[in-house]
Amino acid sequence: MNKVILEFAFNTVNEFTYINIETNKVNKFEFEFTIPSVSGIHHTQKGKDFKEAKQNTLKYIIFNLHNAEKKSILDAIISLLYSCKIRKGDTDLMIEEYNHIFKHYSIIHNQEVEIANIENKAIVYSISFCIGSNQIHKIGYTEDKNRYSKLLSDIRTKYPFVSIGSFKVNQEIQFDDITKAKEYEQEQLTKLKQDISYKKCKYCFDGYKEAYYSNNPYKLL
Repeated sequence: MNKVILEFAFNTVNEFTYINIETNKVNKFEFEFTIPSVSGIHHTQKGKDFKEAKQNTLKYIIFNLHNAEKKSILDAIISLLYSCKIRKGDTDLMIEEYNHIFKHYSIIHNQEVEIANIENKAIVYSISFCIGSNQIHKIGYTEDKNRYSKLLSDIRTKYPFVSIGSFKVNQEIQFDDITKAKEYEQEQLTKLKQDISYKKCKYCFDGYKEAYYSNNPYKLL
């Protein structure tokens, strides 16, 4: 996302004064945005005016919504900043949210991706990578040495406005029996779902159901 666009969103809200000092009346914020009716957004939020939208919904559009148009992201940023400054009356929160957004869209990651080290028939892997400022961890099963590059390529098509990278292989376990590899993957996913220190990933891409957020990558047993 272009730096100028992000600064435009910030200045649009930062320079707006809610109360006209001369007339003591409320100034009109010349802006319109309606929450889109797309997958991932709660049905109670779809069609809401930007003044009524919940901050979590706006953040979902800004950080997680796949295939989002640049205009929708920009409008969601303006709406979130407006919510912080005007609805909550917290300019410091507005600045804090903007800094987070700016980092997410301006950070540049290393683009190198390793080839899956498959010595036998298949592996169950644990990997980490970043979508913008958010680090994602994923476990999965594959027989394809190019699985990692294909995965990140798919993510880039869905999130074209942020940098995708800082890829790391945490662990690869070799299997010469495909059935056992698939069973092991399911065992690890079950354990992952039961661990409260891990949260399900909100991003949408090929394999997102096996991806999650955490302070630490998942170590296979």
